Amino acid sequence: MTTVEQDAKFHVLPFKTDFEGETDVETNFYSAIKESSASSSGEHGGALESFFRGRPLLGRDVYLDPSYAIALASFHHVGQKGEEEAGGTPSPPLGTGPMCADCVRVTATADRFTVWEHDRAPENTEHIAQWIQLANDIHA
Repeated sequence: MTTVEQDAKFHVLPFKTDFEGETDVETNFYSAIKESSASSSGEHGGALESFFRGRPLLGRDVYLDPSYAIALASFHHVGQKGEEEAGGTPSPPLGTGPMCADCVRVTATADRFTVWEHDRAPENTEHIAQWIQLANDIHA
């Protein structure tokens, strides 16, 4: 059985990378995150600063409604659950075989995530809470 990591760190970054190796995220990214100096003066209200490959980033934490969580999940095809853990081959791409609810494995969850932008503080992050409230109202 897979253990679910609680309070994982999720980030929405404004770029794409083709890097597929491993890196020390704590040293190369998290250690550089600090509260923005503009934030203390109220200019960006809770903004964060960091760097990725020497380029500056501005970020903001987005907190979800307590009844929601963000999750990292992987999907498996019917009949392949656990094969990858046992040294088998990974599942083929999604959409190429039958799927089921038992074929989803959640490995990490959190109640917030951080949105990053290159040259400005992220805007409109409060819209996420509004969309969640709208979904609750529609499905109530």
